[in-house]
Amino acid sequence: MINETIKALQLEIEKVCQRQMQGPRDFEWLSGQLERMGERLSPTTLKRCWRYLPEEVRTRPHTLNVLAQFLGYHNFEHFSNAREKCLNT
Repeated sequence: MINETIKALQLEIEKVCQRQMQGPRDFEWLSGQLERMGERLSPTTLKRCWRYLPEEVRTRPHTLNVLAQFLGYHNFEHFSNAREKCLNT
């Protein structure tokens, strides 16, 4: 369930940005957008989150919270709850 929610978060970010995260420049661009918001996530962290890099690492809660805040949610839990509510209506 959590992986589905993370994927939904990624897709929503790509939709809002009108940009698919497919290459290094895309992750650098998103990192810059987050920095303008006052948050710092490196392009490498974003690549790991999107599974662009072949590393098997769990995405940290802070990363998910920052990405959810980018979409206007308080945190990842708020995004997850809003998504769940949407799916149940």
